[in-house]
Amino acid sequence: MTEKEAIDVLLENVPKCCKMVDGRYQGGFDDWDCSMGQAIKVAVLALQDIRLYRAIGTVEECRAAVEKQKPKKIEYEGSSTQDGFTHYRMGKCPDCDRWYRNTDDIIYCSGCGQALDWSEEE
Repeated sequence: MTEKEAIDVLLENVPKCCKMVDGRYQGGFDDWDCSMGQAIKVAVLALQDIRLYRAIGTVEECRAAVEKQKPKKIEYEGSSTQDGFTHYRMGKCPDCDRWYRNTDDIIYCSGCGQALDWSEEE
């Protein structure tokens, strides 16, 4: 059974109650105020939330995306030196080994999306 099917079943089975209409009691009105009606409402809202979260991705995919946003240190290897001055240093992404210069102003690796930390201090 899918979430949508479960929602449909729950909504079809809301407890019914009687209400005074034109001076007479008539039945068949949804009773959302009773404890079962409240429980069904909470369950339907939870199932709707689950459907939205599944559209975003799995828990594992969300965790991986959060980890990619935490900057990792660039692994520096090599530099360009001319007239005794270092013009730029070469470093690579710690996840996919894509190379960059420290003058490129790269915040995220274009290969894997990992956030990069260009600081040289430990």
